[in-house]
Amino acid sequence: MSDDAVNYEIEEAGSEIAIPGDERLAGVMAAERSLWKAVRKWTLLITPICIVIWIAIVLLAVGPDDPEHWLAWIGMGIIVGVLAGAFFGAWVGFTVKAHDLDRADLPVPHRQH
Repeated sequence: MSDDAVNYEIEEAGSEIAIPGDERLAGVMAAERSLWKAVRKWTLLITPICIVIWIAIVLLAVGPDDPEHWLAWIGMGIIVGVLAGAFFGAWVGFTVKAHDLDRADLPVPHRQH
């Protein structure tokens, strides 16, 4: 491979910072708002389900052997369920709306020097 085929030009980053009211980035900003809305919705939907699942897992693991400390075990199930719900809710919400970000992504303009 010769040196003539190698491109040594450096592309500088443009000013693609999203500013409210910028018409060129309106589609991208709408897609991002839609993504965050989906993440909130799915997190609120999945978190109670994860809480119930984790309380059940902890209570099945402990069994009737330690009934005086069940509130502590249930609290542990709630805490782990909230963390799991936040993770899985955000994951599902992002997965559902990721295609919108791809569609709204603007091509980076190449500057001629």
